[in-house]
Amino acid sequence: GRSTPLVKTLELAFDKSCDSITLEDLASIQELEIINSIRKVRLSPPDGKYSTGHSLLEDKLSSIVHSQELPSKLWSLRHNDLKGMSNLKKLKLKNSNLVSVDSEALIDLVNVESLDLSYNSLSHLPEQLFGSLVKLQNLDISNNKFKGFVYPLSENLGQLKFLKLSNNTEVELISTDFLKGLVYLEELFMDNLASLRHLEPNTFIELESLTYLNLNGSSAYLENDSLNGLSSLKTLELESWSAKTSGEPKSFRDLSLNFKTFPRDIFKPLPNLIDLSLRFSDVENLSLDMFSENNMLELVCAPDSKIESYGCINFLTQYMHYK
Repeated sequence: GRSTPLVKTLELAFDKSCDSITLEDLASIQELEIINSIRKVRLSPPDGKYSTGHSLLEDKLSSIVHSQELPSKLWSLRHNDLKGMSNLKKLKLKNSNLVSVDSEALIDLVNVESLDLSYNSLSHLPEQLFGSLVKLQNLDISNNKFKGFVYPLSENLGQLKFLKLSNNTEVELISTDFLKGLVYLEELFMDNLASLRHLEPNTFIELESLTYLNLNGSSAYLENDSLNGLSSLKTLELESWSAKTSGEPKSFRDLSLNFKTFPRDIFKPLPNLIDLSLRFSDVENLSLDMFSENNMLELVCAPDSKIESYGCINFLTQYMHYK
């Protein structure tokens, strides 16, 4: 009975009222995408085999996409909205005015491999929201209004390879449990988390397969053990990195921190690091003994870094001489 973008999408795609859509109809959906006024559904072919080619309703859906303007309003994804879509492989609700997701809204999506909830107004992720998504490989929850990431994403997300948290500018906390169990994660985007002031020690401790980490635009203070566990990391983005405090120190511990320098052993847990980017970063120190002896670095810091020119050149001279 609710008039949501999802309901209207399905009614247009199947050319019938919501009450007339059958479980067989829902089970035929392989991809579902809702982006502002663009509504697309891809159905499986008659033989039931998944196809990346033309869908049964592609011609009709093309006319829908170009001729229909569906009303945009705030909406919530509730527990039975996606019921019966057990064959769904890709769900994209990007920029669809979504404000909340019920804890059991995704429970039927046991075959989904890609989920995009970016560019919405989500402020909270229910605990175990992703618990049934055992085949999920790509998750994008960037550009929302989260205050923090506390609960584990899910102990069942063992197949997750790509995670994007970018531009959640109100996030102040990422707990050490949040990324727990993501042993096959390969790419992690945590750029522009402007309110994050501190990364808990061992936040990444279980990310043994991670090869790419983006912390661009971060102001979080990094400690010696902040990057522990990233033994496979090859690329680290720290562009526009600035670890300055805002306002008065919150504790005595804050008074002792040098917020414009890296800790001495910060890069030691990264034996496979080959690409380090420090463009525009507000950091004053960089020395060869910060790195593992195994590092074969491609360093991007000059000429547009705020690192002292002499300091950067001196580091590169030491590095080339050492290698």
